[in-house]
Amino acid sequence: MSPKQLLKKIKNLDTKSSITNKFVSELASIGMWNYEKEAKKTYGGTDQKKHWVGWLSEYSGPGYYNRKDTGVSMAKRVYNRINCPPMLIWLAEASGIQSKQIKQATLAALDAKKSFPSQCSAIRQTIPWEVIEAKLQE
Repeated sequence: MSPKQLLKKIKNLDTKSSITNKFVSELASIGMWNYEKEAKKTYGGTDQKKHWVGWLSEYSGPGYYNRKDTGVSMAKRVYNRINCPPMLIWLAEASGIQSKQIKQATLAALDAKKSFPSQCSAIRQTIPWEVIEAKLQE
């Protein structure tokens, strides 16, 4: 799957995200998430679908994050580069991954070091790209 194909799939996903919203609240309660700051970075709100759409819409260029490698051709590489834990949790939830597995991923993230890269790594260990991709292709 390419980043463009992933973008198309994400645009068709539901924005409901109760597990993601709970996770974001937990991050905020431990000082890891600032709603106002994150809203400015997430393309007009803390809605993770908007964040994904904004991120992927700019993926062929430097985008908001001033990317150096703009030639990424695989959605798996995009997924593995994300450093926003709620983005990963939302994608899992919106894709239809079982709630139990998503909750395991959120717990793993919260148990990880207090850095977004560490939390994202914990999420990806629990929910690897192949699991997401399979759900997106159903």
